[in-house]
This record gives sequence, structure tokens and C-alpha cells, in this order.
Amino acid sequence: MVTFRLDARLRLVAQRIEMQSIGTTHRHADIGCDHGHLIANLLSRQIIDYGIAIDNKVAPYRNACRTLQRFVEIRTAEVQLANGMSDLRPGDVDSVSICGLGGSTIVAIADAMPETLPDRLILQPNKDRPLVRAWARTSGFHLIDESHSGGQRPFNVMTLERHDRADPAYQDLPLDLAIEFGPSYLRQDSKRLMASLREERCYWLARPRRHPLSQQRFDRIEACLRYLGHSFGTPA
Repeated sequence: MVTFRLDARLRLVAQRIEMQSIGTTHRHADIGCDHGHLIANLLSRQIIDYGIAIDNKVAPYRNACRTLQRFVEIRTAEVQLANGMSDLRPGDVDSVSICGLGGSTIVAIADAMPETLPDRLILQPNKDRPLVRAWARTSGFHLIDESHSGGQRPFNVMTLERHDRADPAYQDLPLDLAIEFGPSYLRQDSKRLMASLREERCYWLARPRRHPLSQQRFDRIEACLRYLGHSFGTPA
């Protein structure tokens, strides 16, 4: 059986969807589906029972139609040419993935149809990750996992779950730093984060004349290094 091999980024996304679907009937939608391989992979491995591939551009829509043709024929998949979740109804799916877009675009898609959002979201923002974390925290979603794919260009994948209480991921952490750099990295991956921030600090130190936004980033890096150094006894 063809399993539609995925790159490291989408393998991590698929793993997070699989963790959420164990032991349940599961319907999943992938927004910005491109070639449709994520839905095809999940269906071929029986991770999900029904998949919806969605894209708002004609070429990716046609690519996904070709990829998912046999699943559409046996009525376990559909492909939509639509903007975000505009063609979904509340309760249509148990989870949604939005991958390969900027954080502001992901937030805009989620905010456009709040009544349609399922309780589980798997998000892979290419940039502006703090926007996604801040949105989740104020929109009733817990950040239950944030991982990166590794490799020369690591991609971050966030797993969110709807809850009606404050997100414990941010408890006892400086909120501004946790939103900026990720609470799980501050707690569990501090050495990797510190190494990455030191490298970025060197980059900015070589550019003393900084744009205000660049200066803000530099100041947050300095604050995070001080926090990590104090918390874990490692010099910044």
C-alpha cells in the first residue's frame, strides 16, 4: 500500500495528529493542503477515518484532487477549493492542521470562523510564532505540545487543545518571554534555546545600529538569556 512519504516537517505534524486520534473515530481537515500528501498519508495508515484537504489556490487544489482520487472514490476524503474553513460547518471535523503559513495568516484563518474551530488544532507557523501562542492563550486553547522537526531548518509544530481554564504551560514563567520563545523551550529545552539565542545575539551585536523592532528582539534575547542563566545556573 502506498503511504505517501512526508518530509520531516509534515512527519512531525502527522505524529501530532496521530497522538490525538488514538482510539477514536477521527475526522481531520488540512488547510493549505498543497499536494494533499498529509491527508493521504493519514488515511493510508488508517490514522484518520475521514480527511478534508483544503486550499484556496487552483493548482494545489488540482494536485490534491489527483493525490486523493482513490480516497474520494471510496468516500473517505474530499477536496475543497475554499478560503480557510469557510466551507466547513461546526462539528464537521475533530481536528484541523494549518501548516506552512505565517503566524498572522494562521490567526486570521482561525478568527474568521471561530464557531467552526474544533477542539484540537495542529499548527506549523513559518514565522511570527509569538502571535500564535498569544492568540491561543487568549482564545481558550492550551499549548499542550510544541516541538521542532530538527535538521538545518527546523520547523515548529504546536498542538493546541481547547480548555476553559488558564493554560498551565505558562504557569510560573515570565509571560512575555514564554510567549516570545515558547514555554516548553524555557522549561525543557533550555540548553538548546540558550545556544540558539547566543548565536542570534552575536548576529545582532555585529549590527549595533538596529531598527526599533530589531532592538526589541535583541532586548528580549538579552532578557531571556538572563532568565535562563538565573534559572539554570548557566552564565548568559
